[in-house]
Amino acid sequence: FCLSYTLSFKTGTKFHVNYVYLQFRSPRPHAMVIYKRFDDQSDWTPWAYFSSNCYTYFGIPYQPVPTFSRPDEVICQEEYSTLQPLYGGELVFSVINGRPNYERFFEDAELQRWSTASQIRVELKKMHTFGDERGAEKDTLLTYYFAIDKFTVGGRCLCNGHGNECRPSTGPGQPDRLVCVCAPSHHTAGDNCEQCAPDHRDVPWQPATPENPNPCRLSMQTSTQKNERAFAVENSRPMKWQLPSRIVRATHQLLYTQSLLFLFCAACKCNGNSQLCEFDSDLYDQTGSGSRCIGCGNNTEGINCERCKTGYFPDPAYPTVCQPCSCDPVGTVDSQEDCATTGQCRCKPGVGGPRCDRCLEDHYGFSAGGCLPCNCSIVGGLDNRAVCDAQTGQCLCKQNVGGKQCEKCKLGHYGLMSNDPLGCKPCACSSHSSECELDVAKVAEAAGKPGEIVDLATLVDPAKVIINCPPDYHPCFACLQKDRQSVRIECNGTSEGHLPCLCVKDLNQCQYCASGWSEPQKDPRYEICKCPPQYTGTSCESCAFGYRRDPPDGLPTDRCVACTCNNHSTVCHPETGQCECQDNTGGLFCDRCADGYYGSAFAPIGSADACKPCPCPSGTKCEQVHWPDQTIKVVCTDCPDNRAGVRCERCAENYYGDPSKGIPCKPCDCSGNVDPREFGNCD
Repeated sequence: FCLSYTLSFKTGTKFHVNYVYLQFRSPRPHAMVIYKRFDDQSDWTPWAYFSSNCYTYFGIPYQPVPTFSRPDEVICQEEYSTLQPLYGGELVFSVINGRPNYERFFEDAELQRWSTASQIRVELKKMHTFGDERGAEKDTLLTYYFAIDKFTVGGRCLCNGHGNECRPSTGPGQPDRLVCVCAPSHHTAGDNCEQCAPDHRDVPWQPATPENPNPCRLSMQTSTQKNERAFAVENSRPMKWQLPSRIVRATHQLLYTQSLLFLFCAACKCNGNSQLCEFDSDLYDQTGSGSRCIGCGNNTEGINCERCKTGYFPDPAYPTVCQPCSCDPVGTVDSQEDCATTGQCRCKPGVGGPRCDRCLEDHYGFSAGGCLPCNCSIVGGLDNRAVCDAQTGQCLCKQNVGGKQCEKCKLGHYGLMSNDPLGCKPCACSSHSSECELDVAKVAEAAGKPGEIVDLATLVDPAKVIINCPPDYHPCFACLQKDRQSVRIECNGTSEGHLPCLCVKDLNQCQYCASGWSEPQKDPRYEICKCPPQYTGTSCESCAFGYRRDPPDGLPTDRCVACTCNNHSTVCHPETGQCECQDNTGGLFCDRCADGYYGSAFAPIGSADACKPCPCPSGTKCEQVHWPDQTIKVVCTDCPDNRAGVRCERCAENYYGDPSKGIPCKPCDCSGNVDPREFGNCD
């Protein structure tokens, strides 16, 4: 009587099935098939056939003692399809016992797949009818039935040896299924522990075996040293699959004994930039470590998140974290986004800064072409540095230095020098001028007089060299060592001729004193001033020809004024103002007649009133005297030789003689009997 019935059993997850057991309250089926389904996407495949006549019903020869040619061979059994017993008959399907490698179950992937099922279906295809189907009425046949008292599946969750139990999945929207509880020490994941946990993927995932739990790991040690952290993981020893001595309800427990093996496991080596990694078989084959980090954070990349992405560099405070280079596309070569591990971008010529976003301190004009050199003079640059304004290119000069490139002294200053903090020395010029330049001749004198013989002891063969600079060249002054007993001159030369370190065309080319050497105590710079017409001298310290100091014999800072000689001279002493008087004149300013002359120094030259010789003997001084009769007479003064009179024509009181006749005047000899203060004591 062919009336098919189907029973379905959904495990909720994949199981390694050991057996299927049914107990009937009716006679057992005349023919029956057990099907299995590996997963929801697989087809139903026959697992076992049962019939009282295998060959007649299924075309499969019956083997009382089965011999399996392969692990997944499907056979037909007759011993579970007999009519007797009518009540309480059993049917047992042993899934793996007796099959090839069943004692090494965990080493045979084909046998494991054979025993794996997520759904089981039992199809009852034919009843025992005691022969009634040959002539009985249909109603009689309908009184037959199948009655099943027990339907048990024995097995365990397919956790690939990495877990020993499974539980219903939880959470909203979760299907009605079971998931494995993976052993923490194995570091596996997935519904069936079928993959390594995200942070333990250094070695290929493998199912656990009784001999080796094959945990996912980065490194493994088999010792248990003190203070090391060990994890106890389940291990299985080989066992022989056997039918149970009595049938119980399935509990999904592992059917093998357990022992402990101590292993050491580490997390993904991702430098703290990811907690996830995956296994890369090619990498494992190449290096012995297959852990490849995924989802690298903090702008990192690489197998172990060990390097910065393009356009990023290590943060100095947190070297495993990367921060953006932020290179300025205008100032970066080829607008590259990448930078060195220091964060320095690759800059165009003249461009600087970690991000190439500004000109170097000695460049200006930031643009797509880079920056232009300022060509600042370090001699005149502030702090002896070549620094300029990034927009205008104006160099930053010392206080007394000017020019766009700090190449010259400001007006009123001279002698640009690198070791002068102010750069140039103010023009003194005795306070009479603000324009001056460096006195090259005196600089040369401070360094060593031209033509002086100097010993160059640094030569291999001692020799003497004459420092004698050619025209338009100047010698550099030397630097004295601190003991003031030696002079240092650095030169490089092996042939005859002037040495460039000693003779230069521009004094700014001179090398100034290095560390350990100092300039002479006396400032070698001397000024040559551009003086106003009334001054002369290198520092305008003297009055020019035709000028005198005011006040006379004053200081060099006192003014010079034109000589005042009343047109009787153009020359006077520059300090006292004494005129070199002409035209019979005299006095400091030629404002009177010279001694021995009379008249007016202010009268026109050559006129009757001009100065003329006194009518007195031997150039005696004279003067014009107004007489009571309103006349003016010339009276000789300071008559010589004891003479007196308007013209010194007679002898003075107490003297006698006759000058007009050539008789000299002699003292009167009155034997002391006269008063010399009285007049007319003698003739």
